[in-house]
Amino acid sequence: MSFDGTFIHSLIKELKPSIAGGRITKIQMPSSFEIILTIRQQRKNRNLEISIHPEFQQINLTNQSFLAPTRPYPFTMILRKYLQGAQIKELEQIGNDRIVLIHLTNINDLGDKMDFSLVAEMMGRRANVLLVDEKSEKIIDLLKRGNIDTDQKRVLVPDFPYELPELQQKLNPFDYLTKSNDLTFPRPTEKEISEFLAYFQGLGKDTKKELAFRMLNKDPIKAWQEFFEQLDHPNPTIYYDDHKQPVNFTIFPYESIDLTTKSFASFSELLDSYFSEKSAFARNKQAAQSMLTHVDGLLKKDQRKLLNLKKDLKKAQNSDNYRIKGDLITIHLNEIKQGLNEITVENNYEPDSKITISLDPELSPQKNAQKYYKKYRKLQNSLKHIDQQVKSTEEEINYLETILTQIDLADYNTLDEIKNELIKEKYLKVQNSAGKHHRSVKSKPLEYISSDRTKILVGRNNMQNERLTLHDSQKTDYWLHTKNIPGSHVIIKDPNPSEQTIYEGAMIAAYYSKSRHSAQVPVDYVPIKNIKKPNGSKPGFVIFTGQKTISVTPEESLIDKLKA
Repeated sequence: MSFDGTFIHSLIKELKPSIAGGRITKIQMPSSFEIILTIRQQRKNRNLEISIHPEFQQINLTNQSFLAPTRPYPFTMILRKYLQGAQIKELEQIGNDRIVLIHLTNINDLGDKMDFSLVAEMMGRRANVLLVDEKSEKIIDLLKRGNIDTDQKRVLVPDFPYELPELQQKLNPFDYLTKSNDLTFPRPTEKEISEFLAYFQGLGKDTKKELAFRMLNKDPIKAWQEFFEQLDHPNPTIYYDDHKQPVNFTIFPYESIDLTTKSFASFSELLDSYFSEKSAFARNKQAAQSMLTHVDGLLKKDQRKLLNLKKDLKKAQNSDNYRIKGDLITIHLNEIKQGLNEITVENNYEPDSKITISLDPELSPQKNAQKYYKKYRKLQNSLKHIDQQVKSTEEEINYLETILTQIDLADYNTLDEIKNELIKEKYLKVQNSAGKHHRSVKSKPLEYISSDRTKILVGRNNMQNERLTLHDSQKTDYWLHTKNIPGSHVIIKDPNPSEQTIYEGAMIAAYYSKSRHSAQVPVDYVPIKNIKKPNGSKPGFVIFTGQKTISVTPEESLIDKLKA
């Protein structure tokens, strides 16, 4: 991402009119690496977020809501002591580096004027936020306490003099702009441009790549000047990958980046959107992985159980062998003497064949026969029970496979509903954690519009499937589901859907199933009046009659076009 010195230069320029002269009315720390300053300026309250998260470093105005921890962090209390009611005098960037100083003034309890700097060092793994007394130039406190920055040879502890990180001996590109008019740079090579750009401060990897791209394809000095002149006309831009995940952002669209883009009205809006999406994605990925691992473990356990049950079932289905052996021992009692390990006799049940029967030498012939009859009765009695166990285990395997498919396709709110379902069904234990909990928004079905403008709805978890099919739809609507394959309930909101709408609905059903990457996926479709839910069945489980089946191959590009 391009949160480099050049981006910060433009960001500070945008922030100054919104917060300079304002007063800090509230200070919060939602986490150990985030600070939220509520600033009152020109009768408006604005929240300035400063984050030194290892992956999400930012400083911007935010519209996000935050939950405060049950106990404030120590640095929160220090900031409140010194900065509550403080006025922001100025925002300053050090050179073209990733260091921002917020200069503030306040009145202490004795009525004396105090000047402070809140320093945000957005320096990757060494990022920190420090409160500095401008008069003594000493550190009052800092977010990451007790650090001795060996790389920079600085002591970062309270009451020690604050020293800026040792800046590399590089040129500020903004100071260099006027001098660039006197340069000549005839037909530079890629290596020469790379060496040239290395002289300048605050140019991130993406910015260097963009400058090199322009300088190689145009007059290099003109391209250099045009790039920095374009900073006066920003068009904050986020880039998305093929999975619609944000992967980068820049001050304006970079010619060297060939990805889907989205423009924003301000840098703060861009950062708010980018980092909230990235944070939600990371949180979603972590929660999904944890649930996938747990459910996959349950599934493998059930699959092993089913394998053993089928072995027992096969054994029980062959129980007649024990009855026959008991019968044959009884028929040939006179030929059997106690103490034999086995006997070979004529098999009365298969003419012209003989059978060898194992015997217990400690038992009489009669008791050996009774032993075989007992095994026969036991297996016969277990047959019905094992059959029921096989059926219930197969249903549970189907349920867990459905859950795995739903987790794979879920966003954060949908995941939360799946988690609650697993807790309710006793597949997960309730975890008690301290502090306030995130309350997820009730997720809604996905909505598509077919080629002939018919609404198509897609459930994204079992609870939603059940609500959608059994409560929120008309009896005349059409229901679709992949045939004998875990997947979503899909509803066509039309009593007489066209063949094209059925085809498109079936394609959506196949896409939101375990077979989304398969060809010729069978999909059942039927009016909802033919759908029933058996008593005591798991969430989302239904039975139906009178269905028709269509086979489709999911096409993501076509499905994207149908999104409402």
